Amino acid sequence: MVVHRDFRRQGVGSALLDDCCTLGARWEQPKIYLHVDVANVEAQKFYKKQGYETVRLDPFWFGFTRRYVLRKI
Repeated sequence: MVVHRDFRRQGVGSALLDDCCTLGARWEQPKIYLHVDVANVEAQKFYKKQGYETVRLDPFWFGFTRRYVLRKI
């Protein structure tokens, strides 16, 4: 998920995550996981405020930057 910098801090990211959780519940998927770049500290702070916790460093990163796996608490 990426929110253009002109639209950050306006609730767009929160609304997108809320919709994902709503859709997950509708599909009977109670757990929500996501990836975040290790270097993207701002996104990590955002997800933590949204109730996500770091589960592990993603072992499958071939060709990508390192990422954490997060889940909704």
